[in-house]
Amino acid sequence: AASVLEAAAPACVCGSTLTFMSGTMRFRKVALAHRPDGSAADLEPIISHLDKGRMAQCDLCNGALSAARGVWTCENGSSTILHATDYDVCDECFVR
Repeated sequence: AASVLEAAAPACVCGSTLTFMSGTMRFRKVALAHRPDGSAADLEPIISHLDKGRMAQCDLCNGALSAARGVWTCENGSSTILHATDYDVCDECFVR
């Protein structure tokens, strides 16, 4: 039986599932994509850079994502033609 969260998982524009994670976890995922063999110490500067700039943004409102806030991200990542890059929705847009 699916858990309540799994049963209520929202759909992405591509038909896959959006997954909620902390901003820090999302930035860590991006950092690992750039440095797959990086240690935690190697990833921290990348995560810090993402959190300070507008390098990661919501695909609906174009607002900057923050390590301090949650984000909904597509499980398909960038492996679909419907969104050529990862699809991220800030928590504020998601609840609207």
